Amino acid sequence: MTVALLLALVLVQPASGAKADLSDMPTGQAGTVTEVIDGDTVILDTGTEVRMVGIQAPKLPLGRQGFRAWPLADESRATLEALVRNRRFTPHYGGQPGDRHGRALAHLVSDDGTWLQGEMLRLGMARVYSFHDIPGWFPRIRAWTKQAGRGRCG
Repeated sequence: MTVALLLALVLVQPASGAKADLSDMPTGQAGTVTEVIDGDTVILDTGTEVRMVGIQAPKLPLGRQGFRAWPLADESRATLEALVRNRRFTPHYGGQPGDRHGRALAHLVSDDGTWLQGEMLRLGMARVYSFHDIPGWFPRIRAWTKQAGRGRCG
């Protein structure tokens, strides 16, 4: 599937989007995405780099010598870019707040309540990815994934 076709599909998706009640999780400062690193990592205009916890998107080389892009990596990044364009997101923390690379580990929810990880799962551009030290969110993400069905990256 070409990136252009994939973007067209993303842009015609229903506006309702994936929703998740994360209101019991501590939140960080909301911001607009200024850069998409790959299909599961973004930078907000607050300066926070967010690794979207609970999912794993296909990986890009990102300057790593000898590393080949995983299948659908470019499509996953393009999908995320289309989803975040001109939208603000609030980070929600459900466990360890950061990783060894200095990234925030968070769920991202838009001002209209769309759960970004859920959208990537729904569109088949990421799969569920569990960390043993981030409790609380896994039953929610697993239940939502069962409702959404199996995606292309799962």
